[in-house]
Amino acid sequence: MQVIEYPTAAEFLDTTHTMLLENEAANELILSYAVSQTNGVENTMSTTFYCVVDNDTPLLATMYTPDIWHQLPA
Repeated sequence: MQVIEYPTAAEFLDTTHTMLLENEAANELILSYAVSQTNGVENTMSTTFYCVVDNDTPLLATMYTPDIWHQLPA
């Protein structure tokens, strides 16, 4: 079992897309950020994507959005 940090949202989606779509409603936020980043949406570019993988099977997908707190209104 390992945690993988993906250099691009496209690579993250290659691994996790099927798993995330199994419960699309619950995973909509992470899906929308990943798709937006692959489309070049500026405010998603700092997001980093991770997945726990065991024997090439994705188990848990997550993301880190370091700049999101700076974009919220005061």
